[in-house]
Amino acid sequence: MKISVSSIRLVLAIMAVIATMATAASAQQLIGTYTIDYYYNAVGCMDGFPNSPPSNPFYCTYIPPGPVVIPASPGPYRATVSVAPGLTFYSAGVIWNGDANSGSSMLLPTTPGASVDFNHTGADIVFYYWDWYPWDNSPSWGEQIQLYRENTPEPGTLMMFGTGLLALVGAFRRKLF
Repeated sequence: MKISVSSIRLVLAIMAVIATMATAASAQQLIGTYTIDYYYNAVGCMDGFPNSPPSNPFYCTYIPPGPVVIPASPGPYRATVSVAPGLTFYSAGVIWNGDANSGSSMLLPTTPGASVDFNHTGADIVFYYWDWYPWDNSPSWGEQIQLYRENTPEPGTLMMFGTGLLALVGAFRRKLF
């Protein structure tokens, strides 16, 4: 059986495209799954009440253990919320991007299964509920958060994908004309 050079090129091009797609599909890395509740993970000073952004979670922590602090390297991340086993879903969680000196906050999504993408600039990623008076909250209110690191494809991966596509086009072009 004779195998033509164009058949080998076609197979190699298809393999390059498939390998690149598999690399791109694994672009998310699960960092961890975290559960926060509105009693033990609530923090906040009165200064942010009622309409200001939530306060820095490193201050005004009343009931231990306080916020969930994840040391993380800078880069793109995704937080996906879900219903935590044994908890009534309560959608008011906050992400803090920073440290005790400075940072920024954003609200977690309010729908189970929804995600929010953010660019972490350094120091810590912190999950918490903002409430300056947590004693009237129930520890059965909460949510679960899956934190993913979004890995961007390396330039070499994109070049391999493009080369594979060009080879496929070339292989079909030779057969058609």
